[in-house]
Amino acid sequence: MIHAHVVNNVLPMLLQADVSDPSLEFEFRIGVNRDNKHVSHVNSQFFTNVMKKLRTNKGWRGVSHSRTKDYFMKDRRLTINTDTNEELSIRKKKVFSKTFALKNSPFSVRIACSKESKASGDFGDDYEFMRSKDRMSFRHVNKYDHAWDYDLTVVNHEDSLKCVDLDDDHYDNMPNAQTGIHTQHEVELEVKNLPKAPNEIAYVIDSSMMKVLDIIHMMDPSVDMTSSKFI
Repeated sequence: MIHAHVVNNVLPMLLQADVSDPSLEFEFRIGVNRDNKHVSHVNSQFFTNVMKKLRTNKGWRGVSHSRTKDYFMKDRRLTINTDTNEELSIRKKKVFSKTFALKNSPFSVRIACSKESKASGDFGDDYEFMRSKDRMSFRHVNKYDHAWDYDLTVVNHEDSLKCVDLDDDHYDNMPNAQTGIHTQHEVELEVKNLPKAPNEIAYVIDSSMMKVLDIIHMMDPSVDMTSSKFI
């Protein structure tokens, strides 16, 4: 197993989370390592590099585009599809998260597991902050019917207290000087229909990390893939 260190750390936590629960969400958010802290977005050029590469692949099981507005209040999120006006209210509970840095590079990945369930009740105007999202999703399914969504999202928001406003070549998040709107570029890999057997889950984690490495190389081809190791 290529990424045994990651598998050995993540597999026990995932098994404790009850992988048979259909509400379980398991994802890999690619970002940069800044002062030993994971910043979960990248700069627009890295984002564009990945988007161009993914668009050239003709073997996707599915490609979708969505535009939404997300309203947040404590552990709840109200998502409104701006094309269809469809609404979905979700309560999200964090199960675990673990961050791994890619040695000899500025990149890192945060592996997160959470549970989502439908929530009732209307937010009204009583929400803490709002984010607009424009997302492209590319679905890959292998011969074992394991599936992954490559999600590339442009996020616009005004919640400056939740931003990391630092000048860095690897991510950008300074607000627009005229509008005050922050724009973030997020790249994540989400595992769909997670298997139940521990050996299959270990395979999916390892395979996911190889895909994460591929994405990082799409972002920045100068990263040395031969000696790349997550720590």
